Amino acid sequence: EMLLRSNEFEAASAQIDALAAGNETDLTVLMQRADIEMFRGNSEEALRLVDLAIEKHPSNSLPFIKRAQYLMPNETLWRDAQRNLEEALRLSPNDPQAHKLMATMHYRQGRTDDAILSLRQSLASNPGQDAVFLGLLIELIDSDRAGEALDVANDVIAQRPTDAVLMLNASRVFSQRSEYDRANVLLERAWRLTKDSRVGLAYIQNLLASDPPKPQPA
Repeated sequence: EMLLRSNEFEAASAQIDALAAGNETDLTVLMQRADIEMFRGNSEEALRLVDLAIEKHPSNSLPFIKRAQYLMPNETLWRDAQRNLEEALRLSPNDPQAHKLMATMHYRQGRTDDAILSLRQSLASNPGQDAVFLGLLIELIDSDRAGEALDVANDVIAQRPTDAVLMLNASRVFSQRSEYDRANVLLERAWRLTKDSRVGLAYIQNLLASDPPKPQPA
């Protein structure tokens, strides 16, 4: 995979050939070969390899996700891409990548509520996606859904209850949008967890910015 990222296609291909010896229909081999062909611009061969992976591994969600990824850039193939994601989620209902890609499809079709639901499902399956988490908070607050944003924050933090950095970063999203009371909910948790002076300062600043100002933490 690192070789693919650095565009060293021939070296990557040689590595995969060595891995594939006697096992050409292995799922990992097929997926990596498909990626090489896609990076080379040979989308037809990439899709052929993915289709072969689906044929040989019909109960695995990964080839369906990969096929959707290949189809998504072409607007005329969006429905086909979505069908592949639906099948991936039928096979693996908690796959965070499939939910995240489905959110992208919903956004492209102007279905914001469905996209938000897909992102929440992705986070429920993998709460470690910080960029998705913070982006979703911003989307919700900017859509006048700050209460739902706090619900999302609480749901993710419930799965990462000792992550004070996460609490602090989430609180900043709220405070930067003048949602001080909701930011204070998260800052209070971070303060009680860490008693860190930087967290305490951020908490005090938010309490003073609240309308009306709130008492400072003990």
